[in-house]
Amino acid sequence: MVSKQKVATAIQQAEENGLVQTGQIGGQPKQRYYTPDGSVIFAMPDIHEYAQMSGGKIVAQGLRDANLDRGWLLAKPTKLQVHCGGCDKWHPTQKEVDACIKKKTAYGEKWNKAARRQLKQQPEASGDVAELKAEMKELKSMFSKVLEKLGG
Repeated sequence: MVSKQKVATAIQQAEENGLVQTGQIGGQPKQRYYTPDGSVIFAMPDIHEYAQMSGGKIVAQGLRDANLDRGWLLAKPTKLQVHCGGCDKWHPTQKEVDACIKKKTAYGEKWNKAARRQLKQQPEASGDVAELKAEMKELKSMFSKVLEKLGG
């Protein structure tokens, strides 16, 4: 029987070496990324070309991994951050997360009030609906007359 310590050591070595199942069986090559809250993500590198322009001239160009633009890291972070459900990013403290969620909620409430106000200002469309119903009845009667002539 294998001891728990040997299993733990094997798992730790596999994590350090970056072994990924998809790479072992011929799938797409994946890379290990870390989120600022310490979670591990295995994903394909998302390589893009970029060019920086200044005054109409290219000052820098090359390739970059767009996964890093998402906030993912190549090395495990030493200081963990808290994931924010409001902006789907990370903040250093829970206090900042709470403030971000509160700010987003207030912003959403502001727009909801404006939308409700706009809906109240719109004229009632009940007259339009009644008019459409009358036109539909007329069309139905016309179709039934045409079908009677074709069938009779």
